[in-house]
Amino acid sequence: MKEYYLITGASSGLGTALAIELAKKNKNLILTGRNFQRLQLLKEQIRNVDVELFQADLRDETQCLNLISFIESKGIIVGFFNNAGLGYYKTFGEGDWGNLREVIDVNISSFTHMMFLVIQHMKKHRRPSRLVSIASMTSFLPLPHFAVYSASKLYVKRLHNIVEVELRGTPIRLHSVYPGGMHTGFMKASNQTLSEKASKTLMAPEVVARDMILSIERGKKVIVPGFENKLLKLISSFFTESFLTKVIGKVTSNFIRSST
Repeated sequence: MKEYYLITGASSGLGTALAIELAKKNKNLILTGRNFQRLQLLKEQIRNVDVELFQADLRDETQCLNLISFIESKGIIVGFFNNAGLGYYKTFGEGDWGNLREVIDVNISSFTHMMFLVIQHMKKHRRPSRLVSIASMTSFLPLPHFAVYSASKLYVKRLHNIVEVELRGTPIRLHSVYPGGMHTGFMKASNQTLSEKASKTLMAPEVVARDMILSIERGKKVIVPGFENKLLKLISSFFTESFLTKVIGKVTSNFIRSST
């Protein structure tokens, strides 16, 4: 059976960069996202491997199940980048509840459901496989005004770490990734406006994708792309969450504001 790598949220940002980098490694791809036109444009850039597209809103459990059925009609998944995610930058208790509900649905419910379904699929075919959870630096650095997003990525971290222990002794290898800010449409979509100084600290998604894939090939289980992010993660381990939240809130208030 043909082997594929599955990427959720592949129609933009890091998901798109991952697809291009994996194609360079001669990995066949199944790409899913809500914007089918962008998926088609991405497919046109990739010539050397088999690329299958599946438009889906993974908040819908039926569409998740349909995606797995589609996969099994094509072959098997031996690599999964659980990448789809949303953010909403606003003081908690303000703004629109619907936006927060969507963050929870995508970052927690859909993430968990797809992880569950893909692990079942991988256990069934029993071939060596890799499962990659895309978390965030906010898993370590709680960001005020980004409370639900930060909490959702802490959930991703905790779920991933427990499942990694449960799957030891199986052919499934787990990797968790903690990117910081990137030059993608995520900031605008999550209601954030960055200062010029803050924008200069963002990493290119192509650089993050290359770092991730190289680290995975080397067998690293916990991946933090970028020297500054690695340093921040190390520093965060010496302080309480309450202290970090206060300090990060004061620092970022000079560089990040809500768009609305």
